Amino acid sequence: MLIDDAAVALADEGQPPLQVWPYNASLGIGTENPPNGIGSPPWHTAAVHELHLAHDGIEDELEDYLAAAVPIVLIVEVTPEFAYPDGNGYVRLPNLRTAAGDYHAVFCVGAATDPTRGRHLLIRNSWGSFWGSGGYCWLPTEYLIAFTPYAAIVLPSASPPATT
Repeated sequence: MLIDDAAVALADEGQPPLQVWPYNASLGIGTENPPNGIGSPPWHTAAVHELHLAHDGIEDELEDYLAAAVPIVLIVEVTPEFAYPDGNGYVRLPNLRTAAGDYHAVFCVGAATDPTRGRHLLIRNSWGSFWGSGGYCWLPTEYLIAFTPYAAIVLPSASPPATT
């Protein structure tokens, strides 16, 4: 699915709350019908707005949206380092000459600075709780430079909020 396709789905039908439609890894593409009793769309509708990444290792606008509790979707290249974070959920920075991987959408839900590892983004993935650290990982901000071509914010309204 492309971001544009997801944006149309969110704007037209929306998404029910996660607690009533949890992720089910055993089902394939297009096989998961809405749960009984969830009602009819529209559910929670939203608009997706592209977030222009600076690709310089310092992503002030992204950090401003995180501070404002705005969900951010990142399209990341799935390198071996991303696919297999270390035991603490940290993704190592790949060699720039690593073989090209497929792309995958994830949610960026936070950021923190580790005194020895530097600035990292907290990523929520859909691969289940056995990936990373309970379904999350710490992605170095430098990963965005070469391995994250696209970002977007998800808002319940059609216009993006002002950031500082």
